[in-house]
Amino acid sequence: MPKYYIQDGLDEAVVDAQSPTSACVKAIRLHMFRSVMIGGHYWVSERGFNVHPEGEDQKICSDEINSILFLDEP
Repeated sequence: MPKYYIQDGLDEAVVDAQSPTSACVKAIRLHMFRSVMIGGHYWVSERGFNVHPEGEDQKICSDEINSILFLDEP
């Protein structure tokens, strides 16, 4: 499984996951971030926390992650 580096503007996390989206979900479920972001973006990379050339980082909408988190919970 690939390792993903995730930033939310305040916190950083490193997790193994099948995709960038599942990495964000996993990091939140494991309480690696201090809060759940609304209306923002997570920056995800397989290369580290530094800024990389365009196209190598993924910008994932926090609302997409929140919908997965709250729709998938029992």
